[in-house]
Amino acid sequence: MDRKKNLLVMQSGGPTPVVNRSLLGVYEEAVNLGGFDEILGARRGVEGVLADRVVDLRSVSDAAWRSIARTPGAALGSTRRKLAEDDLPVVTEFLARRGVTHCFMIGGNDSAETALTIGEAAREAGLDLSVMHVPKTVDNDLEGTDHTPGYGSAARFAAAAAQGAGLDAESMGAAAPVTVIEVAGRNSGWLAAASAAGKMDDRDAPHLVIMPEIPFDLTRALTRIEDACIEYGFAVAVVQENTRGADGRVLGGSEDPIHVDEFGNSYHEGAGRYVSQEAAARLGVRVRYDRPGSIQRSMAALVSRIDALEAKIVGRAAVGFSLDGETEKMVSIIRTGKDPYSSTTAPTPLDNVVGAVKTVPSEFLDSGHMPNAAFLEYVRPLIGDPLPEFGRIDGERMRCAGGICGGVIQCGRDYDDFGGESMSASMHKLLWFCAGFVVGVPAALLGWWLLSPLFIDTEVDEAFPLTENAAIPAGISRSDAETVMMTMAKVEDAMEEAMSGEMEDAANAATASGQFEDTDSFHKGEGTATIYRLADGSHVLRLEDFRVTNGPDLRVLLARSSDPLGRGDLDDAGYEELGKLKGNVGNQNYPISNAIDPAEFGSVVIYCKPFRVVFSAAQLN
Repeated sequence: MDRKKNLLVMQSGGPTPVVNRSLLGVYEEAVNLGGFDEILGARRGVEGVLADRVVDLRSVSDAAWRSIARTPGAALGSTRRKLAEDDLPVVTEFLARRGVTHCFMIGGNDSAETALTIGEAAREAGLDLSVMHVPKTVDNDLEGTDHTPGYGSAARFAAAAAQGAGLDAESMGAAAPVTVIEVAGRNSGWLAAASAAGKMDDRDAPHLVIMPEIPFDLTRALTRIEDACIEYGFAVAVVQENTRGADGRVLGGSEDPIHVDEFGNSYHEGAGRYVSQEAAARLGVRVRYDRPGSIQRSMAALVSRIDALEAKIVGRAAVGFSLDGETEKMVSIIRTGKDPYSSTTAPTPLDNVVGAVKTVPSEFLDSGHMPNAAFLEYVRPLIGDPLPEFGRIDGERMRCAGGICGGVIQCGRDYDDFGGESMSASMHKLLWFCAGFVVGVPAALLGWWLLSPLFIDTEVDEAFPLTENAAIPAGISRSDAETVMMTMAKVEDAMEEAMSGEMEDAANAATASGQFEDTDSFHKGEGTATIYRLADGSHVLRLEDFRVTNGPDLRVLLARSSDPLGRGDLDDAGYEELGKLKGNVGNQNYPISNAIDPAEFGSVVIYCKPFRVVFSAAQLN
């Protein structure tokens, strides 16, 4: 009799926006390939092992998994518990009693150490156990991999935050011209460097990036901030936490950290605050200090498409490597293409990962200690779809005329000798008014076209479709006949199997179906999408009990991806458009061309063409 094969998966360390996609990847591959008797998840990592608190992951519904995959934070719960020597017998007893043969740890540096510790303890206890580490960290500081899942989405956040902070500071002018943002990263500057990913020219933020790889010089940093204020009227500096000065101490912090975890990691606060206070003192202006904290690792709205995809891939790959006999390995991401970007996976010994920290190499920094073109080429594919490109109104209204004078930034404006606005300024106002009227009216009409569907429901109620040449018995209306046919199409599979081949060919049959799910808190959908094969061999998509958030120019798509997040997923996997959505509420039909094989598609998507947004999707089963 074959020995039982059971799987255990854990999540550990700081979460990321895509950490649960790796969990789903492990689960799906275990179901598809593993032949496992049990697929278990430990609550809060090793804490769940020590307390014997596990959950049967097969008890989670497919609909719940689709929602969990998009959810930030660790679905199983996380921990920063380090295994002590006297914990190891408890761990090995648990593994033996539960019959665990394959163990997966989703986490970062410290979790890699935990995975290696479990593997060594199991080997010494004589257990036949494969242990795999599934990488995850927004810090991107794991050796042995091109990058880590979680970094791309956090990098996208950092870049978007720098963009937004720059435009805010530029618009505020003398009121608040300088912003300092402190980002995560522990002892490497990958996330701080990523803040430059949205920088298109010298004027754009950030104007200064302070990170551990660059020796900190306060005078040089303040001069850079001041120069940016003089040149552009505003400045944004991004500071990575734990950046240290020449004396080896964290900027602005005491020698004693505010917290030290069980792995010996020290936590300080104040690097960004220190820089902001010094800038305010030198320049005599208001300096904003922003510290997003856990927001940067949990912002679901800024998830990178590439990051989400690779997070799931490394989870799947871990199961494949484990079943191939690998153990005490981490799944590494290897970049295989630049334009277009592509990657693959490989197993890397945990001995090469544990205790090491990958920092930003000097070839990614220019002579001014800013991220250079080589770094941008590295990071931009990882943040997914291109960041927005913003515009400015040219002219003096958005520029500073006097730089820093007496500690206050003076913004240029035309005045005459008597204290009133000059004729030139008045003429400018008139021109702006006329231009605003000419542009504003069409813009208002366009805005109403784009936004009005959000407040208005369009309801339809189409009957189930008959084939064009269908014969309708005398005395029965077409509507009644369609109702009967719709009911027949939903007959259970067992009854269909009992029918003769001729009867099967003559009847309508549902070939695939799925439930619409919310894309996010704003774009909501519900109801059923079903593909029917009609009696004449043609196919039709029917939406029933259907409702979706309304919007401009919504389209109905058949997508090859089973879980498309946006336009990128649709383009990568392929799709077919069935037409404009007839109504955001009610039953409706969409004929499928005979040139399309419905079996090739994994989902039905309601897609907003002007904004390139997936409003809702139904995974077809």
